[in-house]
Amino acid sequence: MDRIQSPWPDPDDITHSEVDPDSGALHLHHPNGDVTIDFSGGKTDQDDGDDDADDPNIADDLDEYVLDNIASEVGDGIEADEQSCSKWRGNLEYAMTLMALDIERAGGGSSGGALEGMSRVRHPLLQKAVLLSQATASAEMLPAGGPVKMSADDGDAYLGPNDDSDGDADALEKDLNHYLTSVETSYGPDTERMLLYRATSGVGFKKVYRSPLRNRPVSENVDPQHMIISDGAANLETARRVTQEIRMTPSVLKRMQILGVYRNVDVAMPSEEAQNTVDRKVKSVEGSSKSGRTEDEDHVLWESYCELDIPGYEHKIKGKPSGLPLPYRVTIEKSSRKVLEIRSNMAENESDNEDALPVAREVFVKFEYVPGYGFWPIGLVHILGNSTQALTAAWRVLLDAGMFANFPGFFYLQTDARQMHNNFRIPPGGAIPIKPGVGPTDIRQLLMAAPYKDPSATFMGFIKEVESTSSAAGQAAEVQVGEGRADAPVG
Repeated sequence: MDRIQSPWPDPDDITHSEVDPDSGALHLHHPNGDVTIDFSGGKTDQDDGDDDADDPNIADDLDEYVLDNIASEVGDGIEADEQSCSKWRGNLEYAMTLMALDIERAGGGSSGGALEGMSRVRHPLLQKAVLLSQATASAEMLPAGGPVKMSADDGDAYLGPNDDSDGDADALEKDLNHYLTSVETSYGPDTERMLLYRATSGVGFKKVYRSPLRNRPVSENVDPQHMIISDGAANLETARRVTQEIRMTPSVLKRMQILGVYRNVDVAMPSEEAQNTVDRKVKSVEGSSKSGRTEDEDHVLWESYCELDIPGYEHKIKGKPSGLPLPYRVTIEKSSRKVLEIRSNMAENESDNEDALPVAREVFVKFEYVPGYGFWPIGLVHILGNSTQALTAAWRVLLDAGMFANFPGFFYLQTDARQMHNNFRIPPGGAIPIKPGVGPTDIRQLLMAAPYKDPSATFMGFIKEVESTSSAAGQAAEVQVGEGRADAPVG
């Protein structure tokens, strides 16, 4: 990287600025040709590069009684929010079943098949649509040259107006792409994972913040089953609470305490925490499971972005408390209900009005597949779920018909007693005895093949029609927007 453009020059006094990559000194170029060299790199004594430097952990200054009340209030709200998300999580779990990623063996009886040896194969309609959507979106958002594209107008917005807007935009684009591809190398895999969840369930989340462990800004994927959103929210901005469930090893928790991010309080060793249904399904698809060792358990943290009216930190109007709750980031260890962190989550006031009401800082970004009727969007599981089930049933009928055509089951006559039931489960190539009643008996002279019927041409045509119609519905939300397309939609 030849130079790093500074985002803070004043266009009235400074033509442009750059940072010496060897010394870290900030070079400020003035219109008269003078150059001011700032060896602090543009940082003040209070600026240590941590976004939380100006937002201290006020949990260190609160009484335990107040902290317990906050933990109870926030924790009870999170549990209620988690209950309201349970059905959505169930849909995501079933979506992974319909994706046919978990290998199911043929069988019957206790394995769930209607007949012994019945096929358990699933139609790949949903799987194909999800993989196509993820691959298409990944190619658009993660091109080989880097994900960032800048124009001269973007350069003016970030660097201020100057005589070389195109050059500044190109330099900023180059620097950002270098950062995302060579420094923050997890950005690409994280984005691809987010796009997979987005296509399947309809939503993906990214968390954009400065990581205290890596000491740099990051954009991390958050699996949607680990997001707990308050019931009735229309979007992230209007949600009463937005909570991320974080699983953290004891060593990482201790590192966060040493760095001063969390309170240095004793937290009991983590107990066995039941995984949610989606995480259990993910483990099943992977073919792995929890070790069962107590020593390997992780802490479960709730990092909640909510509003609180904390005594001593009230919002004031003309010096008097207004009663308006303020936005905070509250981190709680779930099992012990210990408050580890309470920091202000207020965005900087960009209004000229000093009395402007506080607003929350945006931390999470929501990526929707198809906007839904409420907070949770529509994904391919909603669009293709029923069709996938129908085609799965049809596929199994065809496979089982072929199996029974080649290995038919049959009945044979057993003459020593009377038939006492009518529940027959004949496996391919198997036989079931038939006990006659009183009177003449003719079972095709003691042996008869089970009367299986081949699928008709009408049934085959129906399968093709369902598959064609469903595939069209699944691709309705896919629009190719690659560079150079004249018919690409606006935005």
